[in-house]
Amino acid sequence: VYAFLFGAVHGWLFTDLYERMIRDLTVEETAAALRFAGYALFGALLIFFNVIFDYARIRIVVEDRRSAIGALAAGARFVRRHAGRVLGLYLLNGLAFVLLVALYGLVSPGAPRTGAGMWLVLLLGQAYIVLRHYLKLVFYASETALFQSALAHAAYTAAAPIEWPESPAAESILNAEPMPR
Repeated sequence: VYAFLFGAVHGWLFTDLYERMIRDLTVEETAAALRFAGYALFGALLIFFNVIFDYARIRIVVEDRRSAIGALAAGARFVRRHAGRVLGLYLLNGLAFVLLVALYGLVSPGAPRTGAGMWLVLLLGQAYIVLRHYLKLVFYASETALFQSALAHAAYTAAAPIEWPESPAAESILNAEPMPR
């Protein structure tokens, strides 16, 4: 899907369609608005499929599914049925990522070549990477929590607890007759 979106759809939107639409335009603002609309449409398509794939992954793990195609269809059904909540959560998580990138852009200094400043920049970059991965995990956790709260319940999603059988010695002790006094 991503190969099709970036290979065919992106080329069609920004090479073929965009070029035809601006061929006789004389106003630069209109051309910029058309390009922005194309990016908004392309971004919406990416988000749409990304959300479906996320919930397909969640369904594979939570429901212990064996079929990725079945999970994909189930993920699409979940997104369709809970579109408002799914979109709101996606936007909230996306906003957290944008805030992290903005914060990193504000506090990251230029790259000094020597001294303590170099180590500070390195540590700041590493902290940014860790926080980015943390947000990715929060993203999946919040989507999983939404799925479980909207559709699933504990008996449905949780596997039966594993109970190991007692050893023969323990079983014989438990089943033994009480000894006379």
